[in-house]
Amino acid sequence: LSPSTFQTKGRPAQRPLGRGLGLERRSKDIAVSFTMAGARSRDELARLFQETVQGADPFAAVDFGLEMAERFGADGELDTGGCMATLASLLLNREQPGDVARAAETSRAVLANLPAEMESSRYRVQYDLGVALTKIEEHGSSTLLEEALTVVDAMGGAGNDADRAELQVEVLEGVYNALVRSPQHAPVHALTERTCRTLVQLAPGDAKNNMNLGAILCVVGKVEDGLLSYRAALELMDKPAGRGGVTAAGKGELGG
Repeated sequence: LSPSTFQTKGRPAQRPLGRGLGLERRSKDIAVSFTMAGARSRDELARLFQETVQGADPFAAVDFGLEMAERFGADGELDTGGCMATLASLLLNREQPGDVARAAETSRAVLANLPAEMESSRYRVQYDLGVALTKIEEHGSSTLLEEALTVVDAMGGAGNDADRAELQVEVLEGVYNALVRSPQHAPVHALTERTCRTLVQLAPGDAKNNMNLGAILCVVGKVEDGLLSYRAALELMDKPAGRGGVTAAGKGELGG
């Protein structure tokens, strides 16, 4: 399975990793299972992981993946068949305590030394990391959310396609929602403005993005720019849905 296999278009139930390799909490339990299983090689663990992922219960592969990470590291350069990238996706979706933090750290480790054959999947691993950073329990952590924005920037560049842009927007929406829930102060306002501006750049036809940008610009004192964004949102709402405007359902969500 490729990275993000378990992430679907409608707000996947993915969860990210934390700063330490996030494996400490389960290290004793895993160590016991290692002893019982014997000293399995990395290749054997990779085979077990891949076979289990393809089975009826993909999440049963997580323990094999965690054993690989604990014993051999999650370094992308040493990864076998993308197991660690897939492990991050599994952890994001499994939603057990500590999974989000483990997923984020695994994604970081994979990206640090991504093998050449996985380069085309880099942006999907970055997506997993970005989603993770927006969902780690430290809600309102400006440092983690700023890292998520940096990850989004790194996902773009030459050859950016619709799939990549859609994943970028999804991470940015997660960042925005986390920022809205955070205590409001100048650094959070700056991150919110940056997030909204990037969302408008990636999805200029979304009235909601323009309205959110207008709101934060007014909050930080850039009232004239904010009014321009509000006008852009109203123009989109007034357009017929078939010509790039907002649907009736969308207008209802926007209060129009």
